[in-house]
Amino acid sequence: MPYNTTKDTKITAYSDADFANDDQTRKSFSGTIVTLNDFTVYWQAKQQPIVAKSTCEAEYIAAAETATHAIWLRNTLTEIGIYTTELPLCIDNTAAEHIARQKAPTKRRKCIDIRYHYSQDVTQNQTVAVQRIGSKDMPADIMTKPVKAPLYHKHRQHLGVIMRPPPTAAS
Repeated sequence: MPYNTTKDTKITAYSDADFANDDQTRKSFSGTIVTLNDFTVYWQAKQQPIVAKSTCEAEYIAAAETATHAIWLRNTLTEIGIYTTELPLCIDNTAAEHIARQKAPTKRRKCIDIRYHYSQDVTQNQTVAVQRIGSKDMPADIMTKPVKAPLYHKHRQHLGVIMRPPPTAAS
């Protein structure tokens, strides 16, 4: 498949979480969407492996998982000679964004498992650029929770999901 490498190739990662959604385990859910030139190439909704103690922690865990997938895509493209521009990691939680950008450890972050500090590490070494976006503009919302129809349709369109018409009897 030929690919135009003269055009800027842009990866954008969207991360969201739904805090303590599971009534039995109290585990949160992560939603991940990764786009390549505005086309969705990876998406995932899954239960987080540990119980988060706050919304911030759940969002931070989701950001680490999302960064892993986006960086894998960037590295794969680089291996085949396709270079990307800055890699934004979009999150809709101000506290999680602050932790990802912070350089010095704090007592409040000590409870977060080391594996989830990956998003902080890749932000510090400028592999990704954490960006705050509003919840209404977060397409990964549809991966973690039910949303009203207008917002669902907006995010579905952003992701490039096209609804096919139902088959007709003549087909």
